[in-house]
Amino acid sequence: MKNKNNISAKMLFFIIIPSIIIYAASIGYISITSQKTGYKDAINIVKVVNKEYSSIIEARLNNHMAKVKTLVQSFKKYKKIPLEQRKQIFSDMYEGVFEANPDFICLWDSWELSVVDSTYDKPYGRYVYEFYREGSEINKRFSYKSMDGDPPDYLRIKEAGRDAIEEPYYYSYTGKEEDQILETSLIVPMHDDGKFVGVVGVDISLDVFNELIKEIKPFERSYAYLLSNKGIVVAHNKSSYIGKNIDNIESEKTEKFEILNKIKIGEEFSFTDRDSTNEKYFYSFHPINVGETQTPWSIVLAVPTKVITKQAKNNFYVSMIVGLLGLLIIVLIILYISKRISVPLTKTTDILQKLAKGKISHSNKLDIKSKDELGNMANSVNTLIDGLNSTAEFAQNIGAGKLDEEFTLLSDEDILGNSLLEMRESLKHAKEEEEKRKLEEEKQKWATQGLAHLGDVMRQNANNIKELSFSIISNLCNYLDATQGALYILNDNNEDDIYYELISAIAYGRDKLLNKQYRPGESLVGRCAHERMTIYMTDLPEDYMKITSGMGTANPTCILLVPLLLNNEVFGVIEMASFSKLEPHKIEFVEKVGESIASTISSVKINERTAILLAQAQQQGEELAAQEEEMRQNLEEMQATQEEAARKEYEMQGLIHALNSSCFTVEYDMNGFITNLNDSFADYIGMPKDRIIGIHHKDGFEFNEDELRNYDEFWNDLKNGITKKEINKVTYNNKTLWLSETYSPIFDKEDKVYKVLKIAFDITDLKIKVDKLEKNLGKVGIDDKELINKTKELELIKNELEKKEQEQEKIINDLQKKINELNLSKPKQSKAVVKKENKSTPLLNDQLLIEWNDDLVIGISELDQQHIKLVDIVNQVFVGFKKDKGKKEIKELIKGLSDYASYHFATEENYFKEFGYDDAKEHIKEHKVFIKEVTNFQNDFNKGKVRFLDDFMSFVKSWIVNHFTTVDSKYVELFNEKGLS
Repeated sequence: MKNKNNISAKMLFFIIIPSIIIYAASIGYISITSQKTGYKDAINIVKVVNKEYSSIIEARLNNHMAKVKTLVQSFKKYKKIPLEQRKQIFSDMYEGVFEANPDFICLWDSWELSVVDSTYDKPYGRYVYEFYREGSEINKRFSYKSMDGDPPDYLRIKEAGRDAIEEPYYYSYTGKEEDQILETSLIVPMHDDGKFVGVVGVDISLDVFNELIKEIKPFERSYAYLLSNKGIVVAHNKSSYIGKNIDNIESEKTEKFEILNKIKIGEEFSFTDRDSTNEKYFYSFHPINVGETQTPWSIVLAVPTKVITKQAKNNFYVSMIVGLLGLLIIVLIILYISKRISVPLTKTTDILQKLAKGKISHSNKLDIKSKDELGNMANSVNTLIDGLNSTAEFAQNIGAGKLDEEFTLLSDEDILGNSLLEMRESLKHAKEEEEKRKLEEEKQKWATQGLAHLGDVMRQNANNIKELSFSIISNLCNYLDATQGALYILNDNNEDDIYYELISAIAYGRDKLLNKQYRPGESLVGRCAHERMTIYMTDLPEDYMKITSGMGTANPTCILLVPLLLNNEVFGVIEMASFSKLEPHKIEFVEKVGESIASTISSVKINERTAILLAQAQQQGEELAAQEEEMRQNLEEMQATQEEAARKEYEMQGLIHALNSSCFTVEYDMNGFITNLNDSFADYIGMPKDRIIGIHHKDGFEFNEDELRNYDEFWNDLKNGITKKEINKVTYNNKTLWLSETYSPIFDKEDKVYKVLKIAFDITDLKIKVDKLEKNLGKVGIDDKELINKTKELELIKNELEKKEQEQEKIINDLQKKINELNLSKPKQSKAVVKKENKSTPLLNDQLLIEWNDDLVIGISELDQQHIKLVDIVNQVFVGFKKDKGKKEIKELIKGLSDYASYHFATEENYFKEFGYDDAKEHIKEHKVFIKEVTNFQNDFNKGKVRFLDDFMSFVKSWIVNHFTTVDSKYVELFNEKGLS
C-alpha cells in the first residue's frame, strides 16, 4: 500500500504541478499578448480615424487652392489683353468666383508694376486688386503697394516662387478691432517665361474648421485640435487656445516630444502623456499638406488611454476565467489516469525486486490481460524470467568448461547473452593473444639491440664522414639482411646547387656508382628527400635496379628509401634493396635509426667545417697581425708628423697674434672683396666687422688717373703670385687714413693663389708731418737755419717710414715662411691604411651632411620621394669632397644636384599653378635663391676657385631643413584637398 501511495503521489506531483504551471503560463501569456494586441489595434484605429479627418480638412483646403490655381492658369494670356480691358475681365471673373464661394473672405491679386507699366523699371512696387466681403456686401478696391520696397512676407513668396499657405492671423476688413476674424491666405505665384509677375490669393476664415474640429469625438471623452506649421492653434474645443502657439499653452509637452520640429517637416507621430487634469491621453498627429506648399499643418486627436484599453482589459479577464475552469478539468482527468497506472506498476515492482534478489522462478510470472502498454510490460517481465533461467543454465555450462555449448539469444540486443558469448570467445583467443605479445616483445628487443649496436658504430667513426657512412650502411644491411644499400648525404656547399651525394654503397653496380648525385625531387632519392617521407616499393620498374651474383642478375623484391630527418631538416637518404620483403617493424627501425644517423652526420659535418674555419681563422689572424704592425708604424709616423705640425701651428698662432697687435690685416678673395680682417682695423675705423666684410678693394680708395689705369695690372700681379707694396689714402666711415700696405698672395697646397693678405701700418700722422714740412720748405723767405731744421726733421720722418716698411716686410716674410712650412708638413695618411679603410669601413651616418628623418616628411608621397632623392644627391656631393674624389666625378655630382633641384622645383611650381597656391611667388623666390647659390658654387668649382666648402654646405643644409620643414609645409593642406597625399 505504501508503494502504491508513493507512485500515485509522484505522478500527481510530477504531472499535475507542471501541467498547472505550463497551462497557467500559457493562458497568462496569451491573455497579456491579447491585451497588448488589443491596445495596439485601438491605437491604430485612433490613427486611422485621425487620418480620415485629416483628409477631410486637407481636401477642403486643396479645393480652395485648386480654385486659386485655376485663376492663375486663366491669367497666363494676360499680355494679349489690353490693360483696361484686362482689368474689367479680371474683375468679372473674380466677382463670379467670389459669389460662388461663400467661404472666401477676400479674393485678390498682386501684379508687379513693371508688368502693368512697361516704363516702370524698379524691382519693387505692385498693383493690387481685391474683392472682399463687408457684412452681406461684396466690395472691391484697387491700390498700389510696396512702392518703397517689398514687405518681408511678400518678398518671401516672391523669392520662393511656389504655392504658400500663410500662418493664421487676425484681420479686419473694416479696420475695426471688433470685426477681426482669424483667417489664412492661400497664395499661388504667377510666372511668365520663368519670370515672376505676381500672385493670386484668397483669404478664408478658419471659423469653419473650428466647428468641424468640435464635432470630432470618435471616442468617449476624446477631442481634436488643428495646428498650423508653426504651432498656432487654428481650432480647438477650448476657444481660449485659438490663435495661441501650442508652445505657450503646453510648453513642457512641446519641448519633450519636439512637437514643433515634427510638425514643420510634416511628420506623422504619436505619444502618450498626461493632460492638464493629470489624466493619461494618447495623442495622434497627422500632417495636412496643401497644394505644393512646404509648410504642412497638423491635426491632433487626443483619446484617454483608459478608453483605449477598456475592451482589452475585459478580454483579459474573460480569458483568465476560462483558463482556470480548463485547469480544474485537467487535474481531475490526471487523477483518474494516475490511479489506473499505479496499480499494475506496483505488482511489477514486487516481481522485479524478487528478480533483483536472484529469485528466478516461473511462479513469479504476471497475469495482466490488458492490451495496452501495461500488458506489454507484463509480457516483457514474463519473457525476462524465461530468459534469465536459460542464461543461468548456459553460464553453468561455461563454468564447467563446455565452451562449445550452444546458446540461443533472446534477441540481437540481448546484452547478457552476448556478454556470455563474448566471454567464451575471449577464452578461446587468450592463448593466441599471448603468443602475439611474445612475438612483439622479440621484435622490440631486436630493434633495441640494433639501435644500441649502430650507436656504438657511429661513436667509433665520428671523425670522418666517409668512414662513418660505410660503417653505417654495411652494418645496417647486415642487420636487416638486405642485399644492397647506399647512403646519400646532403651537399650544401654551394647554396645555388644543393644535391644529395652518394657517399657509400654496398653491392651496387658500376652504373650506380657513376650516377651519384640527385637534386631534391629528382629520382626516388630526390623525391624521398623533398617529401621528407619514407618510400617502400615492391613493384619496381624493370630497369631501375639489378642485383648481380654468381647466379646472374635479377630485380630485387623490394626497395626502401628513408630520409635522415633532424629538426625537420633532411641530412641524407638511406636506400636499401632486398630479395625478401621487409617487415613493418624493420622499416620502423630504419626510420628510428635515421634520426640518430642524421644527428651524427650533422655533428661530423660541423666538426669538419669547424676545423676548416679554424685553419682559416689562424691564417687570417697572422695576416691581421702583420697589417696591425704596418698600421702601428704608420700611426707612429702620423703622430710624429702631427706633433711637428702642432708645434709649427702654435708658432703660427703666436706670429698671427703679434701681427694683429702691431698692424692691420685684411684678407681679400681673388675678386677683390674683403673676406676677413682683424679687430684692430675694425676698431680703428669705427665700423663692425660684418659691415666691412664684403666691401670691395676699390671702395674708400682715392685713385688718380694713372692708378686707375694700372689697377687691373695690380690685381693680375697678385693673382700671379707677385707681392705688391703701396702707400694709399683711404676713407672709411668718413675717416681718412694713410696706410703703408703690403699685399701678399697666399698659396694653397697645389701652389695656386686662392686669397690675398694685406698687412698695413697707419702712417697718417707721419704723412701729415711730411706734407706740412714739404709745404713749409716751399715757402719763400724761410731762413737757412730753419730750412736745415725742417730738412733734418723730414729725413727723420722718412727714416721712420723706411723702418716701418722694413718691419712690415720682415713680418710678411716670416708669415709666408710659416704658411709654407704648415702646407709642407700636413700629415699624410699611409696608402696602405687608406686602402684598408676604404675596403672595410662603410659610410657612417655621422659622415653625411643631412640625415633623413621624420621631421623632413611633408606627407605627400610624390614630393617626399623627390626630397629623399635631393638629400641623397647633396650627401653624395658632401662625401665626394670629404673623400677627395676626382674633380671630374665631383663636377658631375654638382651638375646632378643642380639638374635634379631644377626638376623638383618645376614639379612643385606646376602644382602651384594648377591648384592656385596663394604663396607661390614667395615660394618660387626661395627656389631661385637655392639655384643661384648652387650655380655660383658650380662655376667657382669649374674655375678652380672653391676654397670655402663648409660655407656652401652649411647654406645647403640650413636651406633644405628650413625649406622642407617650414616653407613646404604651408602648401600641404591645399595639395591634400586637391587629392595629393
